Amino acid sequence: MLSYCYAAIRTACLLVSGASLQVPADGPPPAGPLVAPMPMNGIQPKGPETDAEKIANAQDSIKQATLALEKIQKRLDDPEGEYTKAEADFGGLNVKLKEAEAMVVKLRKDGKEAEAKALEATLPALQADWQLAKERFDIAIRQKKASLEAIEALKQRIASDQQLLNRLEGKEPPKTTPAPPTVVTPAPAPAPPMPVAPPDPNDKNTKTTPDFSGLAKSGVPGMPGLPGTTDPGTAHAPVPSAPILEDADPVVRQARALWEQRKAELHEIEERLRVAEERVRVMENSIQTAQKILALDRESVVQAEKSAARLSETLRSDPPAEMGERDAMAQKLMETEERLHGSRDRAKRITDRLDEFNVTLAELKAERDVIFREAEAKRAQVEEAEAALNTAQNPMAPRKIMQWLGEKGPRLLLIIVGMVLVHLGVRQFSRHIVRFITRHSDRGSKEDRENRANTLVGVFRYVAGLGVFGGGIVMLLDEVGVPIVPLMGGAAVLGLAVAFGAQNLIRDYFTGFMMLMEDQYSVNDVVRIGSIAGLVEQISLRMTVLRDLEGVRHFIPHGTITSVSNLTHGWSRALFDISVAYKENVDRVIEVLMQLGREMRLDPVLGKHILDNPEMLGVDALGDSGVIVRFLLKTRPLKQWPIKREMLRRIKNRFDELGIEIPFPHRTVYHHFSEGNSSSSLLGDLNNRSVA
Repeated sequence: MLSYCYAAIRTACLLVSGASLQVPADGPPPAGPLVAPMPMNGIQPKGPETDAEKIANAQDSIKQATLALEKIQKRLDDPEGEYTKAEADFGGLNVKLKEAEAMVVKLRKDGKEAEAKALEATLPALQADWQLAKERFDIAIRQKKASLEAIEALKQRIASDQQLLNRLEGKEPPKTTPAPPTVVTPAPAPAPPMPVAPPDPNDKNTKTTPDFSGLAKSGVPGMPGLPGTTDPGTAHAPVPSAPILEDADPVVRQARALWEQRKAELHEIEERLRVAEERVRVMENSIQTAQKILALDRESVVQAEKSAARLSETLRSDPPAEMGERDAMAQKLMETEERLHGSRDRAKRITDRLDEFNVTLAELKAERDVIFREAEAKRAQVEEAEAALNTAQNPMAPRKIMQWLGEKGPRLLLIIVGMVLVHLGVRQFSRHIVRFITRHSDRGSKEDRENRANTLVGVFRYVAGLGVFGGGIVMLLDEVGVPIVPLMGGAAVLGLAVAFGAQNLIRDYFTGFMMLMEDQYSVNDVVRIGSIAGLVEQISLRMTVLRDLEGVRHFIPHGTITSVSNLTHGWSRALFDISVAYKENVDRVIEVLMQLGREMRLDPVLGKHILDNPEMLGVDALGDSGVIVRFLLKTRPLKQWPIKREMLRRIKNRFDELGIEIPFPHRTVYHHFSEGNSSSSLLGDLNNRSVA
């Protein structure tokens, strides 16, 4: 495929070498087709070139460029060339014009006005000749600059081709680009590019070069010798942009193989597109060079026509008097006409070749557009394959989820079932703990032992539940692939931070643990904690929940408890302070109370809650209104209050039957009268005062 590029460069070099300087006698290089004719419809682009074709094309390009370079350099150094003749002609006329102008000034200064006027009359013709020579010399200068530019371009081309040839022949190690690190995380598929319509070569207002910025970003090598591109002969394999993960899944392997195949095909097409684009660029540069040379030749034609017309007019209207001057002018006219005909011939040849170049450029653009559309289609296939690969590698894809469930599901289900079974076993085992503690404990009644057992079992279930579910969650995380060693380390650090930052919370748990170990109180006990008294409804390691008589529920952290008063620990007492009037016989009252206590213990309903006979303490105090008799009844826990209420009811009824007075607060006033006054006179004075 490089043959088109090399042929265009060779033709441009020949154009520069033949048009910048005088054309040799044997004429311009032989005309012929620059490239093989290409069909405009149904273009079938060639496949990638082999190394043999690349080496042959590079050698041919170096040979042709070297010959063209030698030819241009030889013509630049030719002493009989156009530039030398134009320079000599302009230099002679320039000196002659300056001498004539200086002579006119000198003659007038010397007072020879007639001679000065005669010499001044010849100045316009001399100035016209000088102007024509100057235009010719300017054109020769621009042609020399164009030749020098062509020489520099040929040198760069030779150096680039020689570097490519050295790489292809193994004389120079290829420059490879290190591949980027492998991506190990799934990446979303890139958005599809916007479709780009192929340019219209017949539309002058349309940009004829497609946008290849997306292709440049893909890291695909370009044409050899171009700056910023990589030699296709030494280009490395395309760097994958999709994630590459080691997976034993055959679906993933198949999707990756398809994606790599599509990527390799896209790489090949993009390389061909680079070559086609370079061919278009070279041809456009050749056309620009030819147009520049054509413009110079046309200027040369115009200047030669002016010079020929000027010489012809001079020979016809005012020929030189001397024969030698007339022969020299005739010879100069002949050379000018030859130069005119040569410039016209070169302009015609360049015009014809420009037409060939335009046809070739249109064919190259058509071929480039075909490859461009093929690359776009292949890019879409690569994106589809990459999307399929990402879908196959996506861990949340339905197929992946089903595969993961098939591999991990049974073990995860076994762990979950084990957690549930162990938790149910703990709950069932806690019931046996209740029976065991109830049967073998020595503290209190069976009901008391059951309350303590329920308290310990509640805490046991809480701790065991944390252990079972915490361990189960750790096992689940380990099964799904989450590293548990850093997790456990983080938990230890978190526990240490909690121990320092939440000391009150740690104190609550420690105090609760010691309270349970020492059996200070249990569920259903009535306790007084500080100023709060109530029934214990719930006990955990951190707090105790009390319910008072008004139904208010109190949550008391264990760390705030300094003292606990258990009103129902083991057994209870009903305390009675019975007040009787001073007139009653105290021994009789004590006997009545003891009799009521014995009767209460024999009661079929309440007697089973009384643990012992009533304990009479005797007269406890002599109050303002009566005598206080105190006695006790030992009861089961929580039964002291109903027994006390029933006992007080029976005492009231028995006292009413026996006429024993229960005093109420009263005061007796004693009046003392002095001698000489009677009670009647004192009452009369009081009545008189009240009336007044």
